[in-house]
Amino acid sequence: MGTGSTVNKFLNIIHEKFVKNDINIKAVSTSSQTTNLAISLGIEVLDFNNVDEIEIVIDGADEVDPCKNLIKGGGGALLMEKIVANFSKNLIIIADETKMVKTLGNFPLPVEIVKFGSEKTTNHISNLLNDLKYSDFEIRIRRDQKNNYSTEESNFILDLHLNQIKDAYLLNRELMMIPGVIEVGLFLDMASKVIVGRDDKRVDIF
Repeated sequence: MGTGSTVNKFLNIIHEKFVKNDINIKAVSTSSQTTNLAISLGIEVLDFNNVDEIEIVIDGADEVDPCKNLIKGGGGALLMEKIVANFSKNLIIIADETKMVKTLGNFPLPVEIVKFGSEKTTNHISNLLNDLKYSDFEIRIRRDQKNNYSTEESNFILDLHLNQIKDAYLLNRELMMIPGVIEVGLFLDMASKVIVGRDDKRVDIF
């Protein structure tokens, strides 16, 4: 199970359709938030290291393009979500129609970085974006009420406001080469299926 409001709704459906009918559901979680909710709903949460195989990952997305490429990480769990998604046979994304875009990038791109040398890493990313001819971009360190937001793995997240990503594959590759960058919220060629809910209650699957 991924993390976020979409997954929370899906967990409640699992509880109603399966757990209440005495059907045992076992899952791996990508955040303490998901873990706590799943356990409260009677879903058994397994240690990821003790799992031989994951059949299906269910998750949401912040943006989805026509090729099923995604921006994820708005909820701050992109590192664990990508690790689990990469290990699974099928990554199924559930999204509403507002998340569908022609080109990724209107949603700020999350980049998880280590705390040590974070300002240097931020400067390195800024120089890279200039080299890649991005203009009018902004890099913001994510903050919470206490100050800088910290992930469950005790890292920082930078949100890259790019407006439009020109070449997602190139950008992902170049960002991941920067020392200090842990993971990038671009999920490319990973989604097996996208389920899109429409305002008129239609559902599209591609």
